[in-house]
Amino acid sequence: MKTMKRCVWSGLLAAVFAAGLFPADASSKTLVVMNFKSAGASQELSVAVSELLRGVMAGIDGAGFTLVERDQLNEVMREQGLSLSGAIDEGNSKKLGKLLAADFLIVGSVSRLGGAYAISARMVNGDTGQIVRAHTVSARTEDDVPEKLGTLAYVLLGLNAPATEPSVKPPSDGGKVRPETAVKQGRHAYNSWYSDAHGVTKGGRIVLEIEGNAVRGESIESYGTARMNGTINGDKIIGYYNAPYGYGNFEFRIVDGMKKLDGTYYQVSNGARGQWVGERHE
Repeated sequence: MKTMKRCVWSGLLAAVFAAGLFPADASSKTLVVMNFKSAGASQELSVAVSELLRGVMAGIDGAGFTLVERDQLNEVMREQGLSLSGAIDEGNSKKLGKLLAADFLIVGSVSRLGGAYAISARMVNGDTGQIVRAHTVSARTEDDVPEKLGTLAYVLLGLNAPATEPSVKPPSDGGKVRPETAVKQGRHAYNSWYSDAHGVTKGGRIVLEIEGNAVRGESIESYGTARMNGTINGDKIIGYYNAPYGYGNFEFRIVDGMKKLDGTYYQVSNGARGQWVGERHE
């Protein structure tokens, strides 16, 4: 699309409170994920990764923070004359954090060395600028990046990641996976529709291949094909796409036993967003 988007706090956390890095009422604190910088990777990919990380964090139970929505960040960035798909340096991060009334910031970078990627991120106290936590994950290929962001999100939030990743994670509400929302393994093809500033448009085809928690696929349109990479997050598929027309993020909710996808997209290059839905192609 042309305009394309139960863990308990450890004892260490108590020490962090005592040290004054987190106030005792951290659950009421706001957190904003800033655009990541690029080191050898596309800047649009870096921003897409930061937005995907925000989506992963939003789906973690007991995160303890209220996440600032991307729309709010974009609005403030426009007001400050900053590119929506550009990196945000430390000075601007602090400034934007104050304008957004954010107590904590996530800043980071995406580095590429050969075909491998490293995603580094740190949580910074918005008032003091002190680094609260920092972590780096590595991916052998770009396709592997979405799966690595779960570990990064848990570490930054100060939570213990599950010891093992189930083949399909339970819904974010903690309930049982219902048959109509269960993510099914294998290949799935859909006819698609999307909305933008011009209204609703009949799109091409979405083809997804699901293996474990990994999602690979493509969105085939008349004007180009987008490569899609994602991960299972409860009863949702979240990820990003890479196309000749740019990078973007997507989030699909599973409907009627994988017969339909009800989702949204956010295109990093121009800030456009809208609905993106699919109906199984027989």
